[in-house]
Amino acid sequence: MGMMLQELAEKMKQEEQPEPIAELRRMRAFVNAHPYDEMNQRYAEAAEAEKNIRTAADRYEWLKTMEAINRDATLLNLYRNCLRLAEQEERKEAGGGAAFYEKYRGGIERIEQEAREKCEKLYGYQLTLDDMGD
Repeated sequence: MGMMLQELAEKMKQEEQPEPIAELRRMRAFVNAHPYDEMNQRYAEAAEAEKNIRTAADRYEWLKTMEAINRDATLLNLYRNCLRLAEQEERKEAGGGAAFYEKYRGGIERIEQEAREKCEKLYGYQLTLDDMGD
């Protein structure tokens, strides 16, 4: 009985996870939606906006913008590297890209989560520093 439940739990866990190819396509779509020129433009606009911060509300909005830019930049680096490595594996053998993703899925998901949380923490930390400075 216990073995059947364990097998069923394992099967359900596998079914909940998106297919590796779908995840690689999601990464590709994100990379395509955030070209280098656009990211450089976002950084340039943020640098310009920083010069015009006058109030705490301005600083709050600027920090929110920087959080989003930094999160996207971190994810872009992760996704570009994953796609490059998955493509290398796929060239070696059919199905190699999906196998690469499956092998490193846990690490990839952890980095994605850390990127989001790290940016949110830095943003919150900066707001706390700003409050202390006022």
